[in-house]
Amino acid sequence: MRDLRCWYTRVSFTEDVLGLPVEITVNPRTKKVDYAMPTIAFLSRTAFRDLKRAFTHWMPLYLSEVHLDRGLGDLKAFIAALADPAVVNPTFSAGMTNDVFPKLLNTCAVLLADRGMHASDAAIELYMPLHRVWVACLSRFPKKQTNVEQRLARFMSSEEHRTKSGAPALGELETMHRNVLWIGKANPALIKGLHKQQYVAQAPNDDQLKTADTATTVSRRLLAFHVLFLKEHRGQLTVNSRGAPAARSVAEMALTADVLSGKLPTRVMALVQTGIRANLDEMQHWGAWYQRMHMTVLSRLATTRWIHGAVPASLRKGYHSRHTDFGKIQVRGVSKILLRGETYSVAPTARQIAVKETWSRTHGSLCLDSSVMEVDADGTARDHVTSSHRTSRNGAITHSGDMFEHARNEGLHRMTIDLDKLPADVQHLAFIMSAWSSAPYIRLMDGAQELCTNTFAETAVGAHKSAMMAVLSWQK
Repeated sequence: MRDLRCWYTRVSFTEDVLGLPVEITVNPRTKKVDYAMPTIAFLSRTAFRDLKRAFTHWMPLYLSEVHLDRGLGDLKAFIAALADPAVVNPTFSAGMTNDVFPKLLNTCAVLLADRGMHASDAAIELYMPLHRVWVACLSRFPKKQTNVEQRLARFMSSEEHRTKSGAPALGELETMHRNVLWIGKANPALIKGLHKQQYVAQAPNDDQLKTADTATTVSRRLLAFHVLFLKEHRGQLTVNSRGAPAARSVAEMALTADVLSGKLPTRVMALVQTGIRANLDEMQHWGAWYQRMHMTVLSRLATTRWIHGAVPASLRKGYHSRHTDFGKIQVRGVSKILLRGETYSVAPTARQIAVKETWSRTHGSLCLDSSVMEVDADGTARDHVTSSHRTSRNGAITHSGDMFEHARNEGLHRMTIDLDKLPADVQHLAFIMSAWSSAPYIRLMDGAQELCTNTFAETAVGAHKSAMMAVLSWQK
């Protein structure tokens, strides 16, 4: 419990409400949240209000019933904001809970499924508190627990309920029908050919199995992670009222989380890590996935037929049409929220981008020093731009100089890069920040659109006073 403190103000959860900053991406067509990703560092309610420019959303944690009571109003506001991101000050309803938390948990799973073993600790550390807050919400709104069970039972009962009208968030409940889009992106000719196929396959098609396997890897890993977490977290058997073995209830799972301040027991954590490694290593063939999902292992022929049957089902449910341009299907699993060491690909059509570096402080003078260095392919520095040397050669890079918002205790530097003007010998741009007393963050912008962002946790830099925040590289 001593570690449960805000990284910014250093207050404990008994002095203020602690939560997690959350970054979201919104689908421009549906106006709904695609991904919602918390950070691991605890942030107090007071600090969030001070840093609102840095973090747009904040979710109170469940650390005790009293703690939840103190943050319940903020939690409702957070849930409503993610349920209706296009609405200003949306009104909370209990039903929003079951829309928002699956999205949060799915983002953790995507982080793991798409980025591999190095992201596993972060995914698990985030998954546990999110799951606990959802369970707490269902305890506060018991009718919604029943609603979850009814929705799943209805979905499983018949094909007529497995449609967009019967289950609006159909893609979160289905696998293969929805995955026709990703198979088509990998091999459009395969889907077009199956549109015309009028016969039932009599032999397995290994080329089609391999294509489908590769195209659906992230989706199947995501499902396997959810199953793994539930299996290992519930895995400890108890004894029911009749003296027979029974899996632990959700309430018992929640109690374990409470005793360990939102963490998995060490033994369970080791099992989950082992399972994750196996999922990542073994997911390259269908048999291993069936086993990880605790499903009946289908033969190669049965799996071929399953893939074939998914194509007309996808057509029927409107996931794709006979005229779908699969090349325009968005790349899946990409989020603008980057972890340390990760990358983001800027569109080749970009001509001018901006990098914003922001620093905040809790006490002392407000001081920020951001700079960018031009580096060639051999790693030699060619030029640099700082707050005192604001324009690079050829005028390709300009620096805003100091911009302070004393009321918010923030400093900002903005560096604008004209990609067409960069000298031919420049291969990399290194962005460096110096002299702060709490976590800085960096944003990459294309006009008004934020492409990606990264926040340095205080624990990542320790006593150091300078950090390389990002490197922008490209192929000439």
